[in-house]
Amino acid sequence: MKRFQNFKLRGAEANFVAVKIGDISGSALSNSLMKSESRSSGGDMVVRVKDLKFKAGETFTLDFVSNDLPNVIGYQFTLDFDERLLELVDTKTGTLPDVSLENFGFTLVDKGMLPTIWMRIAPAIPEGDIVLFRLTFKAKQSSNLVTALKVTDQPTLSEAYNQAGELM
Repeated sequence: MKRFQNFKLRGAEANFVAVKIGDISGSALSNSLMKSESRSSGGDMVVRVKDLKFKAGETFTLDFVSNDLPNVIGYQFTLDFDERLLELVDTKTGTLPDVSLENFGFTLVDKGMLPTIWMRIAPAIPEGDIVLFRLTFKAKQSSNLVTALKVTDQPTLSEAYNQAGELM
């Protein structure tokens, strides 16, 4: 496992992009009217995407994968993609149970934001890598995923909950 504090400047040789989802700093707001509260259990939910370089005009599909899902009962986050570099052309569900297109907010796609939320209904999630969802993009300019993708807390806070219902 590699950990990078500043991935854009160091470690670009790694062949994946991983996103840690959870309230690591204790700064999550449950809504805009409440102060932040530190309630993180210290666990992590990591979502991985293989890094790749792309050229203008190319179309490619990304699998968003995690192996932390047996311990997770729900998550939410906003995927931020640089709309100057990428156009989202398709969204498909993966192998994660209880996911449909209704788990995504498509109203901000033209601004490069795709909020997603999921809550477990299935009694158990198998161990190992699970594909949360698949996104197909068309490249408007040549670049790479490290530059073009990130998770943001706007408009949806990045949070994941463990089986005890605690914020990870």
